[in-house]
Amino acid sequence: MEKIILLVLVTIAKVIGILLAVLVIVALAILFAAVRYCGKISFDDKKAQISIRWLGVVLRVPILITEKDLQWKVRVFGVPILRSDGAHKKRRSKKSSAPKAQKRKAEKAAETVQKTQGSSKQEKKALSVNLEKSPTAPEQEKQIAPKQATDQREEQSAFRQADEREKKPRGIRQLFLWLQNVIKIVRKIKKKVHSVQDLVDILRSDAGKAFICIVKENVIHLWKQIHPRRMRGKVIFGTGDPCSTGELLGVLALFYAWYGNGVQIIPDFEQKRIEGNVSFRGRIRMITLICIAWRIIKNKDGRKLLHEWEKWKEEK
Repeated sequence: MEKIILLVLVTIAKVIGILLAVLVIVALAILFAAVRYCGKISFDDKKAQISIRWLGVVLRVPILITEKDLQWKVRVFGVPILRSDGAHKKRRSKKSSAPKAQKRKAEKAAETVQKTQGSSKQEKKALSVNLEKSPTAPEQEKQIAPKQATDQREEQSAFRQADEREKKPRGIRQLFLWLQNVIKIVRKIKKKVHSVQDLVDILRSDAGKAFICIVKENVIHLWKQIHPRRMRGKVIFGTGDPCSTGELLGVLALFYAWYGNGVQIIPDFEQKRIEGNVSFRGRIRMITLICIAWRIIKNKDGRKLLHEWEKWKEEK
């Protein structure tokens, strides 16, 4: 018996160890496995294609952006789970609703047969009753006459009320309402200006300045990790105005350190056009996002700023 108990305990320990090892491997894969992305922007076709991958075939998200539409899919081991057009939901609903639709058709057919049989009998009875109870012509005129008199009275009263409204001075009333609306708008603007000033004062405090510096540093670090590592392409652009084309070229030159020699930018000072395509690749790890979020959340200056924000909300 003791040997059997020992074997059972050993097997349980092995199973628990295997499960823990699997969980650790999955956690490390989520934290350290890079989420890779690549894409291509085509200015000729006016569309952009982006593909996001994690662990090769495990997770893929292709995205297609056009002028009129945005299409995306989520594939796990090549099987589509989510789609932008909701086709997976439509397929499930069609499969589940097929037998129900057949039952409903059969029930509707039976109801129509019963209604046709009963309607013929009811029509015959209705015709006999109407012939017996139909009033004569002078009786119908007597019934219609008081209704016409009441309608004429109502129309005359409506015309009188409209004439009285036209006689009253509308200009003063409209001016009064316009002044009321202007006063309301001015009050709302004052409230918003005071709230903006309070927010600016909170951000200009020592805690606000320190927190802004920390956020700036982390955002720059995040951009260094997430920005495309490789860019290739050629772009020909022109605004139709030589001055504005030169200004735009100067702005793009500021980002030369980002796209480098891989992207050729050719200005056209005569025509208004944009042509060419650009391809890019990059990656990001979840551990970097978690570290940046942890630094921002656990910062003392950020807590102080949040406390001041809550106080300002309570006062308002």
